[in-house]
Amino acid sequence: MPGSPPAECFIGGEAHHAKKMLGGVRKYVFWAESGYFQWIKRGRIAETLILEARPGSLRLLKPPRKLYQRTAYLLGMAGAVVGNATYYFTRPLIWSSSVESRIVALSAFAVVASAYTWMVGRIWWPYLARNTSEPGLEVQVETIQWNRRYHSLLVRGGGQLLRLTVGGWPRRVRKALELAGSKGLSNSASSL
Repeated sequence: MPGSPPAECFIGGEAHHAKKMLGGVRKYVFWAESGYFQWIKRGRIAETLILEARPGSLRLLKPPRKLYQRTAYLLGMAGAVVGNATYYFTRPLIWSSSVESRIVALSAFAVVASAYTWMVGRIWWPYLARNTSEPGLEVQVETIQWNRRYHSLLVRGGGQLLRLTVGGWPRRVRKALELAGSKGLSNSASSL
């Protein structure tokens, strides 16, 4: 209905969401970090960014620091509580001598971990993107190096080149970049 707010429609399993907009167009939000991805970065904490793809636009947003820290703390606490509760309830199954019981217990842990990851990807990152007050930096993708879950992007924005690592499944990231009209898809390399 014209004039009504768009209905939310979440898809995927990584740090992004799709939002139904007028005309059925989608908006994607991904976790991003400056530089190349490394599991452990000694001596510094990388700045967390959000890459938002809309029709014809690709923006780099910086989440509000206090909101990011507060919600990250709450998510960590929630994960610890849910993980401990899952362990408490499945402890008899884990310590039993039956292989079937252990499989049930490990399956319960897998379900809880999947639900937690789903919550972070579909609720938390979009929430941070919606609550960013700055308009962000309009960027254009120059080149992409595709990996399984983390992709290296060289983007141009504000007259400078930036190296970013973006998290997400390759198909979803490609759809988001196509939605944004990115020309960098032709300059991509795969390291799968």
